[in-house]
Amino acid sequence: IAAGLFKDGTPSAAHGHADLLSIEIAPFGEPILIDPGFSNYRGGFQWHLHFRSTAAHNTLEIDGLSQLEQIGMLSWAYAPDFRTLQLYDGMHAKGFCGEHYAYHRLLDKPIHRRYFLFVEKRFWVAVDLVYPGFSNKAFEHQIVHHFNFNSQVDAAWQNDRKTLSAKGSRAALDIHLLHPGVISIGSEIRIGGPKPRDGWISPTYRDRRKAPVASIAFHHRLPFKLVTVYLPEQRDEKQVEVIEKTHKQFAFHLGNKKYQIEVAHPKKGDLETNYLATIKLPHARKAIRLMNASYTPSTEVQKRRTSQPIEEVEMVY
Repeated sequence: IAAGLFKDGTPSAAHGHADLLSIEIAPFGEPILIDPGFSNYRGGFQWHLHFRSTAAHNTLEIDGLSQLEQIGMLSWAYAPDFRTLQLYDGMHAKGFCGEHYAYHRLLDKPIHRRYFLFVEKRFWVAVDLVYPGFSNKAFEHQIVHHFNFNSQVDAAWQNDRKTLSAKGSRAALDIHLLHPGVISIGSEIRIGGPKPRDGWISPTYRDRRKAPVASIAFHHRLPFKLVTVYLPEQRDEKQVEVIEKTHKQFAFHLGNKKYQIEVAHPKKGDLETNYLATIKLPHARKAIRLMNASYTPSTEVQKRRTSQPIEEVEMVY
Protein backbone atom coordinates (compact mmCIF):
# COMPACT_ATOMS: atom_id res chain seq x y z
CA ILE A 1 0.00 0.00 0.00
CA ALA A 2 1.75 3.11 -1.31
CA ALA A 3 4.97 1.08 -0.97
CA GLY A 4 4.85 2.04 2.68
CA LEU A 5 3.35 -0.89 4.54
CA PHE A 6 5.41 -3.91 5.47
CA LYS A 7 3.77 -7.34 5.68
CA ASP A 8 3.85 -7.20 9.49
CA GLY A 9 1.48 -4.21 9.32
CA THR A 10 4.06 -1.64 10.41
CA PRO A 11 3.75 1.62 8.48
CA SER A 12 6.93 2.99 6.97
CA ALA A 13 7.16 6.48 8.49
CA ALA A 14 3.33 6.48 8.47
CA HIS A 15 3.24 6.82 4.67
CA GLY A 16 1.05 3.76 4.08
CA HIS A 17 -2.38 4.60 2.64
CA ALA A 18 -5.36 2.36 1.85
CA ASP A 19 -4.94 3.03 -1.86
CA LEU A 20 -4.48 -0.34 -3.55
CA LEU A 21 -5.07 -0.07 -7.33
CA SER A 22 -5.54 3.71 -7.20
CA ILE A 23 -4.47 5.65 -10.30
CA GLU A 24 -3.46 9.23 -11.11
CA ILE A 25 -3.72 10.90 -14.54
CA ALA A 26 -1.98 14.07 -15.78
CA PRO A 27 -3.05 14.69 -19.40
CA PHE A 28 -0.56 16.86 -21.27
CA GLY A 29 1.38 17.24 -18.03
CA GLU A 30 -1.40 18.81 -15.96
CA PRO A 31 -2.38 16.84 -12.83
CA ILE A 32 -6.15 16.32 -13.15
CA LEU A 33 -6.94 13.06 -11.35
CA ILE A 34 -4.72 13.07 -8.28
CA ASP A 35 -3.81 11.64 -4.91
CA PRO A 36 -5.24 14.28 -2.54
CA GLY A 37 -2.16 14.19 -0.29
CA PHE A 38 -1.99 13.99 3.47
CA SER A 39 -3.22 16.57 5.95
CA ASN A 40 -1.49 15.94 9.28
CA TYR A 41 0.04 13.46 11.71
CA ARG A 42 -1.14 15.16 14.90
CA GLY A 43 -4.41 16.98 15.49
CA GLY A 44 -7.59 16.79 13.42
CA PHE A 45 -7.85 13.02 13.64
CA GLN A 46 -10.83 12.74 11.26
CA TRP A 47 -8.84 14.56 8.59
CA HIS A 48 -5.93 12.24 9.26
CA LEU A 49 -8.19 9.19 8.82
CA HIS A 50 -9.77 10.47 5.63
CA PHE A 51 -6.62 11.28 3.68
CA ARG A 52 -5.30 7.76 4.34
CA SER A 53 -8.62 6.07 3.49
CA THR A 54 -9.76 4.37 0.28
CA ALA A 55 -12.36 7.11 -0.35
CA ALA A 56 -9.51 9.61 -0.72
CA HIS A 57 -8.08 7.65 -3.66
CA ASN A 58 -9.14 6.82 -7.20
CA THR A 59 -10.23 3.25 -6.71
CA LEU A 60 -13.23 1.17 -5.61
CA GLU A 61 -14.67 1.18 -2.10
CA ILE A 62 -16.90 -1.73 -1.03
CA ASP A 63 -19.78 -1.44 1.46
CA GLY A 64 -18.54 1.92 2.72
CA LEU A 65 -15.40 0.33 4.15
CA SER A 66 -11.84 1.40 3.62
CA GLN A 67 -9.46 -1.29 2.37
CA LEU A 68 -7.80 -1.10 5.77
CA GLU A 69 -8.92 -0.32 9.28
CA GLN A 70 -6.68 2.21 10.98
CA ILE A 71 -6.04 1.66 14.71
CA GLY A 72 -4.51 4.57 16.53
CA MET A 73 -2.55 7.28 14.77
CA LEU A 74 0.09 5.30 12.89
CA SER A 75 -1.02 1.67 12.79
CA TRP A 76 -3.21 -0.56 10.63
CA ALA A 77 -5.26 -3.50 11.87
CA TYR A 78 -3.68 -5.85 9.33
CA ALA A 79 -1.75 -5.89 6.05
CA PRO A 80 -3.79 -7.18 3.06
CA ASP A 81 -2.44 -9.45 0.38
CA PHE A 82 -2.16 -8.23 -3.18
CA ARG A 83 -0.77 -9.61 -6.41
CA THR A 84 0.57 -8.30 -9.71
CA LEU A 85 -0.87 -10.51 -12.46
CA GLN A 86 0.84 -8.88 -15.44
CA LEU A 87 2.97 -5.93 -16.48
CA TYR A 88 2.10 -5.46 -20.14
CA ASP A 89 4.50 -3.84 -22.64
CA GLY A 90 2.94 -4.23 -26.07
CA MET A 91 3.39 -2.53 -29.41
CA HIS A 92 0.17 -0.53 -29.05
CA ALA A 93 -0.30 -0.22 -25.29
CA LYS A 94 1.44 -0.31 -21.93
CA GLY A 95 -0.41 -1.59 -18.94
CA PHE A 96 -0.86 -3.43 -15.71
CA CYS A 97 -3.18 -6.02 -14.20
CA GLY A 98 -3.32 -6.74 -10.49
CA GLU A 99 -5.71 -7.60 -7.70
CA HIS A 100 -5.97 -7.22 -3.95
CA TYR A 101 -7.66 -9.11 -1.15
CA ALA A 102 -8.23 -6.30 1.35
CA TYR A 103 -11.97 -7.04 1.55
CA HIS A 104 -11.54 -10.68 2.54
CA ARG A 105 -12.95 -9.71 5.92
CA LEU A 106 -16.41 -9.69 4.27
CA LEU A 107 -18.38 -12.95 4.11
CA ASP A 108 -17.90 -13.76 0.42
CA LYS A 109 -14.30 -12.43 0.46
CA PRO A 110 -14.55 -10.01 -2.52
CA ILE A 111 -11.46 -9.69 -4.71
CA HIS A 112 -10.86 -6.45 -6.63
CA ARG A 113 -8.94 -6.82 -9.86
CA ARG A 114 -7.97 -3.85 -12.03
CA TYR A 115 -6.65 -3.69 -15.58
CA PHE A 116 -5.16 -0.33 -16.57
CA LEU A 117 -3.85 0.46 -20.07
CA PHE A 118 -2.30 3.50 -21.77
CA VAL A 119 -3.30 2.96 -25.41
CA GLU A 120 -1.00 4.32 -28.14
CA LYS A 121 0.06 7.08 -25.75
CA ARG A 122 -3.30 8.74 -26.41
CA PHE A 123 -5.88 7.58 -23.85
CA TRP A 124 -6.40 5.28 -20.87
CA VAL A 125 -8.73 2.36 -20.23
CA ALA A 126 -9.44 0.81 -16.82
CA VAL A 127 -11.46 -2.35 -16.24
CA ASP A 128 -12.51 -3.19 -12.70
CA LEU A 129 -13.71 -6.65 -11.80
CA VAL A 130 -14.95 -7.54 -8.31
CA TYR A 131 -15.62 -11.23 -7.80
CA PRO A 132 -16.19 -13.44 -4.75
CA GLY A 133 -13.33 -15.36 -3.24
CA PHE A 134 -15.68 -18.24 -2.45
CA SER A 135 -17.07 -19.97 -5.53
CA ASN A 136 -20.29 -20.99 -3.73
CA LYS A 137 -20.98 -17.59 -2.17
CA ALA A 138 -21.83 -14.39 -3.99
CA PHE A 139 -23.59 -11.56 -2.17
CA GLU A 140 -24.84 -8.11 -3.09
CA HIS A 141 -22.55 -5.21 -2.25
CA GLN A 142 -22.51 -1.45 -2.56
CA ILE A 143 -19.54 -0.53 -4.73
CA VAL A 144 -18.43 3.10 -5.10
CA HIS A 145 -15.84 4.47 -7.51
CA HIS A 146 -14.20 7.68 -6.26
CA PHE A 147 -12.55 10.31 -8.49
CA ASN A 148 -10.40 12.89 -6.65
CA PHE A 149 -9.54 15.97 -8.70
CA ASN A 150 -7.05 18.78 -8.31
CA SER A 151 -8.17 22.13 -6.92
CA GLN A 152 -8.02 23.97 -10.28
CA VAL A 153 -10.32 21.42 -11.96
CA ASP A 154 -13.95 22.09 -12.83
CA ALA A 155 -15.76 18.72 -12.74
CA ALA A 156 -19.34 17.87 -13.69
CA TRP A 157 -21.45 14.80 -14.44
CA GLN A 158 -23.16 14.97 -17.83
CA ASN A 159 -26.88 14.33 -18.27
CA ASP A 160 -26.45 10.62 -18.97
CA ARG A 161 -24.70 10.21 -15.57
CA LYS A 162 -22.21 7.95 -17.34
CA THR A 163 -19.84 10.70 -18.43
CA LEU A 164 -17.74 12.80 -16.07
CA SER A 165 -16.05 15.89 -17.51
CA ALA A 166 -13.03 17.45 -15.82
CA LYS A 167 -11.50 20.69 -17.12
CA GLY A 168 -8.20 22.03 -15.86
CA SER A 169 -6.34 25.19 -16.79
CA ARG A 170 -4.55 23.62 -19.80
CA ALA A 171 -6.08 20.18 -20.27
CA ALA A 172 -9.41 18.39 -20.05
CA LEU A 173 -10.32 14.80 -19.28
CA ASP A 174 -13.62 13.17 -20.24
CA ILE A 175 -14.32 10.01 -18.25
CA HIS A 176 -16.76 7.55 -19.85
CA LEU A 177 -18.20 4.68 -17.80
CA LEU A 178 -19.59 1.46 -19.28
CA HIS A 179 -21.33 -1.02 -16.99
CA PRO A 180 -23.52 -3.51 -18.84
CA GLY A 181 -26.01 -5.32 -16.67
CA VAL A 182 -25.29 -3.01 -13.72
CA ILE A 183 -27.45 -0.04 -12.73
CA SER A 184 -26.02 2.96 -10.91
CA ILE A 185 -27.83 3.96 -7.73
CA GLY A 186 -26.44 7.49 -7.69
CA SER A 187 -23.64 9.86 -8.60
CA GLU A 188 -22.51 13.13 -7.07
CA ILE A 189 -19.79 15.75 -6.84
CA ARG A 190 -18.78 17.39 -3.56
CA ILE A 191 -16.45 20.33 -3.05
CA GLY A 192 -15.39 22.08 0.14
CA GLY A 193 -18.14 20.71 2.40
CA PRO A 194 -18.06 20.49 6.21
CA LYS A 195 -16.66 16.94 6.37
CA PRO A 196 -13.27 15.63 5.22
CA ARG A 197 -14.97 13.47 2.53
CA ASP A 198 -16.75 16.51 1.09
CA GLY A 199 -14.11 17.64 -1.42
CA TRP A 200 -10.70 18.54 -0.04
CA ILE A 201 -7.05 18.00 -0.95
CA SER A 202 -3.87 18.62 1.00
CA PRO A 203 -1.02 19.36 -1.43
CA THR A 204 1.37 20.15 1.43
CA TYR A 205 1.38 19.36 5.13
CA ARG A 206 -1.52 21.03 7.00
CA ASP A 207 -2.57 22.87 3.83
CA ARG A 208 -6.17 21.99 2.93
CA ARG A 209 -7.85 23.27 -0.22
CA LYS A 210 -11.30 22.85 -1.71
CA ALA A 211 -11.31 20.45 -4.67
CA PRO A 212 -14.00 18.41 -6.42
CA VAL A 213 -14.43 14.75 -5.54
CA ALA A 214 -16.86 12.77 -7.70
CA SER A 215 -18.33 9.38 -6.98
CA ILE A 216 -20.69 6.90 -8.59
CA ALA A 217 -22.34 4.09 -6.64
CA PHE A 218 -23.69 0.68 -7.61
CA HIS A 219 -25.55 -2.04 -5.73
CA HIS A 220 -24.94 -5.38 -7.37
CA ARG A 221 -24.49 -9.06 -6.75
CA LEU A 222 -20.98 -10.24 -7.52
CA PRO A 223 -19.35 -10.49 -9.98
CA PHE A 224 -19.31 -6.78 -10.78
CA LYS A 225 -17.63 -5.19 -13.79
CA LEU A 226 -16.96 -1.56 -14.69
CA VAL A 227 -15.11 -0.24 -17.76
CA THR A 228 -13.81 3.34 -17.57
CA VAL A 229 -12.34 5.21 -20.56
CA TYR A 230 -10.28 8.35 -19.95
CA LEU A 231 -10.09 10.63 -23.00
CA PRO A 232 -7.73 13.64 -22.75
CA GLU A 233 -7.80 16.87 -24.72
CA GLN A 234 -5.91 20.13 -24.63
CA ARG A 235 -8.24 22.72 -23.17
CA ASP A 236 -9.09 24.67 -26.34
CA GLU A 237 -8.56 21.94 -28.96
CA LYS A 238 -11.42 19.58 -29.75
CA GLN A 239 -9.85 16.27 -30.72
CA VAL A 240 -12.38 13.72 -29.47
CA GLU A 241 -15.57 12.87 -31.35
CA VAL A 242 -17.84 10.25 -29.80
CA ILE A 243 -19.45 8.13 -32.55
CA GLU A 244 -21.43 5.61 -30.51
CA LYS A 245 -21.96 4.96 -26.82
CA THR A 246 -24.20 2.21 -25.46
CA HIS A 247 -24.03 0.06 -22.34
CA LYS A 248 -21.54 -2.29 -24.03
CA GLN A 249 -20.14 -0.42 -27.06
CA PHE A 250 -18.08 2.74 -27.21
CA ALA A 251 -16.63 4.15 -30.45
CA PHE A 252 -14.84 7.45 -30.92
CA HIS A 253 -12.41 9.37 -33.10
CA LEU A 254 -9.30 10.74 -31.43
CA GLY A 255 -7.57 12.97 -33.95
CA ASN A 256 -7.63 11.08 -37.26
CA LYS A 257 -7.91 7.59 -35.73
CA LYS A 258 -10.95 5.57 -34.79
CA TYR A 259 -11.11 3.37 -31.70
CA GLN A 260 -13.77 0.91 -30.54
CA ILE A 261 -14.27 -0.65 -27.13
CA GLU A 262 -16.54 -3.64 -26.75
CA VAL A 263 -17.60 -4.90 -23.34
CA ALA A 264 -18.54 -8.54 -22.80
CA HIS A 265 -22.00 -8.86 -21.27
CA PRO A 266 -22.18 -11.49 -18.48
CA LYS A 267 -25.13 -13.81 -18.14
CA LYS A 268 -27.17 -13.55 -14.95
CA GLY A 269 -24.72 -13.71 -12.07
CA ASP A 270 -22.02 -15.44 -14.10
CA LEU A 271 -19.00 -14.44 -16.13
CA GLU A 272 -18.92 -17.17 -18.76
CA THR A 273 -16.87 -15.48 -21.46
CA ASN A 274 -13.11 -15.59 -21.08
CA TYR A 275 -12.71 -11.91 -21.83
CA LEU A 276 -13.97 -8.74 -20.20
CA ALA A 277 -13.41 -6.12 -22.90
CA THR A 278 -11.75 -5.66 -26.28
CA ILE A 279 -10.06 -2.46 -27.47
CA LYS A 280 -10.09 -2.38 -31.27
CA LEU A 281 -7.54 -0.42 -33.31
CA PRO A 282 -8.84 -0.60 -36.92
CA HIS A 283 -5.97 1.50 -38.33
CA ALA A 284 -3.47 -1.08 -37.04
CA ARG A 285 -5.71 -4.11 -37.66
CA LYS A 286 -5.08 -5.06 -34.03
CA ALA A 287 -7.20 -5.64 -30.95
CA ILE A 288 -6.20 -5.72 -27.28
CA ARG A 289 -8.20 -8.21 -25.26
CA LEU A 290 -8.56 -8.08 -21.50
CA MET A 291 -8.97 -11.67 -20.41
CA ASN A 292 -10.69 -13.14 -17.40
CA ALA A 293 -10.78 -16.46 -15.62
CA SER A 294 -14.02 -18.22 -16.49
CA TYR A 295 -15.93 -18.04 -13.23
CA THR A 296 -19.24 -19.60 -12.23
CA PRO A 297 -20.38 -19.09 -8.59
CA SER A 298 -22.33 -22.36 -8.58
CA THR A 299 -19.25 -24.57 -9.00
CA GLU A 300 -16.59 -25.58 -6.48
CA VAL A 301 -13.57 -24.14 -8.25
CA GLN A 302 -12.75 -21.66 -10.94
CA LYS A 303 -12.75 -23.43 -14.28
CA ARG A 304 -9.80 -21.63 -15.83
CA ARG A 305 -7.49 -18.72 -15.11
CA THR A 306 -5.60 -17.28 -18.05
CA SER A 307 -1.90 -16.80 -17.44
CA GLN A 308 -1.83 -13.55 -19.44
CA PRO A 309 -4.79 -11.24 -18.63
CA ILE A 310 -3.82 -8.77 -21.40
CA GLU A 311 -3.08 -9.91 -24.94
CA GLU A 312 -2.85 -8.37 -28.41
CA VAL A 313 -4.40 -10.18 -31.38
CA GLU A 314 -5.06 -9.61 -35.07
CA MET A 315 -8.47 -8.11 -35.83
CA VAL A 316 -10.84 -10.45 -37.65
CA TYR A 317 -13.13 -8.85 -40.20
